[in-house]
Amino acid sequence: MGNLQFTLYKIFVNAIGLGVSAFIFRHVRVDSFAALLVAGLVLSIMNVFVKPLLVLITLPLHVFTLGLFYFVINAIIILLVSSLVEGFWVDGLWTAIGVSLVVSIINLFFDIFYGKPKVKIRIDRY
Repeated sequence: MGNLQFTLYKIFVNAIGLGVSAFIFRHVRVDSFAALLVAGLVLSIMNVFVKPLLVLITLPLHVFTLGLFYFVINAIIILLVSSLVEGFWVDGLWTAIGVSLVVSIINLFFDIFYGKPKVKIRIDRY
């Protein structure tokens, strides 16, 4: 899978996660399929550029909470996407935390079965 294909894959998986979240949570609204795809695109862009900066800035909170603050960072990213994308709406921090959990679980599921292999096994026979 090339870089462009992997990027498109991540955008679609994020869009699927947001769509499933809209189905599960009543405080998440998606007006159209196009809004869902744009939200997946913006979420992917935010995960690449904004999330590392937020994690770096809040590193002492991550250490103090033993990494649980990462859920709050994900929720902030979801709320930023909600404010930037017309037609995608998330109401409240707790709902955003739930959405981030659902999106993370769906990303994990797709990465396990369809993602790039993280481990390469090589067997040498002598």
